[in-house]
Amino acid sequence: MGDLFTTFDDAWQHFLAREEPLESFYDQFPDEETDGEGWLVVPPPEVKREVLRLQAELEDVPGLEPIPHHFLHVWLGGRQGLDIEQLTEAGPFELAYPHVGCFHTAVFVEAHSERFEEVEAPEDYLPHLTIAVMRDAPDVGPVRDAVVPLRDADLGTVVVDEIVYARFPMSKTTVLQPWTVVERRSLRG
Repeated sequence: MGDLFTTFDDAWQHFLAREEPLESFYDQFPDEETDGEGWLVVPPPEVKREVLRLQAELEDVPGLEPIPHHFLHVWLGGRQGLDIEQLTEAGPFELAYPHVGCFHTAVFVEAHSERFEEVEAPEDYLPHLTIAVMRDAPDVGPVRDAVVPLRDADLGTVVVDEIVYARFPMSKTTVLQPWTVVERRSLRG
């Protein structure tokens, strides 16, 4: 598994310069199923529609697999991530989706919020909306050729007024199956 990045710019520059194949998204999960769980933002329909448009641009790229519509989310925290109490105590917040990027294992849209800058989080926490993952270890060239023209895609800015705590089956074969909502937290007070 490749190094974790501390900025989206570092991730982008690494992707542009990378020569070796990308890495399988599924290799980071155990063979035996366990429960994954944590807080997340479910994007609204207008953002999901834009994701579908981007996924259509990526559908013929060898080694890329689109994230199912039901699994689109911005991860906030579980065992690591943002301090959820700090994040939610000030109410609803704006969340912008300004750029497409690529990690070792996934194509994503950056997720930016001033609120994220105000709360405690690990240095390598980069909030994002994954739109496609690497199956196996695809050559970086075709992925780069497809992703670079999408870099400046802007999915807009939305107001987040609810977050959910979800539990999902986590293994190499089950990770993208639907999650179960354990709790919903309204940020409207």
